[in-house]
Amino acid sequence: MILKSLSRMRLSPVPWRALMAAALLLATTPVAQSDPLIITRAMTATTIAEFFVERDSVLVELEIGLADLPAFRNMLPPELLERLEGSASPMAERLTRFFRDDLTITTSSGTPLPGRLLSLSARPRILRDEVTGNPLPNQDEAADMVLVATASYPLSGKPDTLVFSPPGTGPRATGPIANIGFVVYHEGIPVNDFRYLAPGMTLGLDWYDPWYSRFTLRALRRQFYAPLSAYLYIEPHEVRKEIVFRPRDLQRWTDLGLAGKDSILVTEQEEIKRRVVAFLDQHNQVAIDGRPVEGRLDRVHFIYRTLRTTGVIDPPRDLRLTEALMGVIVYYPVDSLPETVSMAWDLFSDGIRQIPSAATDEAGPLPYILTPEDSVLTWHNVLTNPTRAIMIDEL
Repeated sequence: MILKSLSRMRLSPVPWRALMAAALLLATTPVAQSDPLIITRAMTATTIAEFFVERDSVLVELEIGLADLPAFRNMLPPELLERLEGSASPMAERLTRFFRDDLTITTSSGTPLPGRLLSLSARPRILRDEVTGNPLPNQDEAADMVLVATASYPLSGKPDTLVFSPPGTGPRATGPIANIGFVVYHEGIPVNDFRYLAPGMTLGLDWYDPWYSRFTLRALRRQFYAPLSAYLYIEPHEVRKEIVFRPRDLQRWTDLGLAGKDSILVTEQEEIKRRVVAFLDQHNQVAIDGRPVEGRLDRVHFIYRTLRTTGVIDPPRDLRLTEALMGVIVYYPVDSLPETVSMAWDLFSDGIRQIPSAATDEAGPLPYILTPEDSVLTWHNVLTNPTRAIMIDEL
């Protein structure tokens, strides 16, 4: 398998000289200590690893920084390894050690998955947003050179767990530990926010609904983990209620026409929106200053969520049912800033017992977790100098 992968592997010949020069310079230059604030941002780690768990394999895309090249020596092409170390054993042998001892993915049996290298090249580092980790729209061609590799770990069957470990941490590891920021996607759904990869990080896989795949370490839970969430926004001229949810989960309470489907086609989306609005109109009652109020629909959209951001899908496209998300916004006009606003949440099930929520005014959000025992999100006006709304008849 390894020899076959080598014959198909794409090696980009042009940038190697620049990568070698930079690596040799780094080997003879003291490395400055990083700012402690930056260290906490895993998307700025020396090496970035993105794992994509699919039905038949785990694909990993690596962006390896120069300081981590020694940790990935078993993956380096002979010409680069010879320049760095003076000699190089056959690459096929080193790749066997790499997948067995270095960057390992194991199932519950403890045996590392076999792997094969698909591509290897060099290019400038991708500059990423420090909050979201997403690539920035404007890249710098003069950025540091990195080694870019794609590898595949074939799966047989559907394992219950996968255990990820970085180079330098296995029982037979001999090289240094790599500094890796990583994220895992299960069938397109991000399982965690960018975090640092440590030995033995165990991922439980839900093959029926990858949304619920989780790392056993709670600190690796992504920010947008909940299938439903609720928000109140209080302003001098209106109150807004926003519900964000997966249609697949809302199907537990009302028929959206999704039974037996794996995707939501563009041609079906308007009807689903209609059914959603009709259902939610009867739930999660809002009261302003103690009086129940009727709202007006503002927007209903299919939306996307990255690791940190949310946006409207425009233009519409067909969506996987497991990753499809919707947002509904209802507004309530008010003459002035109210004293209290509450929302009584009434959508719970055996599998959905906690609803992340927040009430937001001009001072900022107040996060809250709704449960069946504590199901009312309440905002009280404690603003000392709130902004005053200017009504049209005052202009």
